[in-house]
Amino acid sequence: EARLMEALSRRNAEGDAEAEALMGARSALQKQARAFVEARFEIYGRSAQDAFMNEILAERSFGALGRSDTERMRALVERMAKRLAVRHARRRKVRDRGRLDVRRTLRANAGHDGVPFDIIWKIKRKDRPKIVAVCDVSGSVAQYVRFLLLFLHALKEKVTDLETFAFSAHLADVSRPLETLPFETAMRAIVDEVGSGGTDYGAAFLELDRDFGEVIDRRTTVLVLGDGRSNYSNPRLDVFKQIADQAKRLVWLCPEPATNWGSGDSCLLEYRPFCTLLTHCSTVTDLERALDEILMAYD
Repeated sequence: EARLMEALSRRNAEGDAEAEALMGARSALQKQARAFVEARFEIYGRSAQDAFMNEILAERSFGALGRSDTERMRALVERMAKRLAVRHARRRKVRDRGRLDVRRTLRANAGHDGVPFDIIWKIKRKDRPKIVAVCDVSGSVAQYVRFLLLFLHALKEKVTDLETFAFSAHLADVSRPLETLPFETAMRAIVDEVGSGGTDYGAAFLELDRDFGEVIDRRTTVLVLGDGRSNYSNPRLDVFKQIADQAKRLVWLCPEPATNWGSGDSCLLEYRPFCTLLTHCSTVTDLERALDEILMAYD
């Protein structure tokens, strides 16, 4: 910098030439430094930045997500779903090893002077995961449902027995479009089909029990996602109780905080006694925690 200032102060052809050369050298050095920093950032900084951004996104409410967050969230959900599937595969592998059955082992080896050549293990058989998802896709909840279904779709290798229903004014089986269409196309079709009209939880549960009751059995977890706001219609607690009694478990995920449950047209406090679990779920971290808890019942 000192040489450059000296060259500029001469105010002659020699000084101008030297100043131009020095400025060119400075510009080239700046470019090299920038390229060096960018290369090091790609190697060491990009993963840290991505991890930081993912941490922020994982705790952000689905309702606050913008369009720019969608692709990152999709990648995050797929990564979390893979991690969850691996975790439960390990748990199941450990469980399948069983525990030593001492009595049966001694009996089986009585002819070997008690030397345990044949080891007998106690193995407790568990059901494979089976989930029936019942989702409110009315305007206030549709964004939350999108990410639940995206998560369940990403878990398809782990949860092979999955039935999906959506409702607002009426209930529809939406398993086929989710299985056969690109996810975003399927979601648009689902919202177009059942996302309009006044939300009626009682009618949805009645249709589920009447038209699709055979999909719920003793190994089924019924997973409801919705705010429980039913426009003051009949909640059909009798039908809801019957569904809960028929299933292995009934888990309800609500995007509203617990302080809002039971206010206005919310029926959640009436449904709560029949739920195995009723919990607030508004972020992808909440969703991962809830699905982890569901899958643990099958490990």
